[in-house]
Amino acid sequence: MSAVEVFPAGNYRYIPAVFQYSSGVAAEPGYALERARFVEPLPLAEAFQAVERHLGASGRPLTAFAACELRSPAPFSEQGFRDFNKSYVVTLERWGIYRGGDSDFVNPVARTNVCPMYDAPREPVMHAFSYTVPIAAGMTANTDLVMNASAMSTAIQRMRPGSSFSFKLSQNTSVIWRFRMPSITPAL
Repeated sequence: MSAVEVFPAGNYRYIPAVFQYSSGVAAEPGYALERARFVEPLPLAEAFQAVERHLGASGRPLTAFAACELRSPAPFSEQGFRDFNKSYVVTLERWGIYRGGDSDFVNPVARTNVCPMYDAPREPVMHAFSYTVPIAAGMTANTDLVMNASAMSTAIQRMRPGSSFSFKLSQNTSVIWRFRMPSITPAL
């Protein structure tokens, strides 16, 4: 099972995966994940600018950006996917989230990238994103977990060995699974 790492600058934990995304994120104690959905999906450059404005207006640092839901017109070729990902992480690096390297990279952001069968965008767009927010003192909060589909499939198989529960997803399936864990009350 993958180790869980803490990204203190963003107030969340993540499961390391590949350079372009993590396998999932969960808010650190005292924080929750907030999901924001665009009324209309925005091209990536525009979306990242909108995220910057939103986080700034919310009083959150750019490092609070924890997950994003992308939509693409069609599956990428291998080279196209590599090129897309290299350009995508440039913004995360500028925000202090991504740290590159051949094998020593850090990217805590969970991400999905689906290709809708209907109403596909003309170019890659961002549909929604999640970021951490502090929980007010004395408030009860749910613990959020955002995972990609392949990570969720593996986690369920490991959590329920030998059970009759069957949950299989193609490695190409890309969905963000959002779960509400049992409520917790932060220590005062």
